[in-house]
Amino acid sequence: MRHLLPDIEKSLGSGNLLKARDTEKDCFSRECRPEEMKRAVLEDVLRANFKRAQEASRSIEEYSKLTETPEVSETAKKIRFLLYSIEKNVVIGERDG
Repeated sequence: MRHLLPDIEKSLGSGNLLKARDTEKDCFSRECRPEEMKRAVLEDVLRANFKRAQEASRSIEEYSKLTETPEVSETAKKIRFLLYSIEKNVVIGERDG
């Protein structure tokens, strides 16, 4: 999956992505979200990061629908569903194993 991300960035334009970033107005740029401070075990961190990656791929999927890069939307969707499957296998495997 990580090898697909540079292709996505190239298709969308890294300059466009940088222009869209606004860290000054980001509500959590200076503080942590409350749930981020309640990680009790490693699995909590793992699951939170799966969710972040899934949300990121969904955002890329939706944004790219506004551009002339339909292949990026499809790639991001594939990544998102692959992440869902990996998360399920990892979490269930940890509990069963």
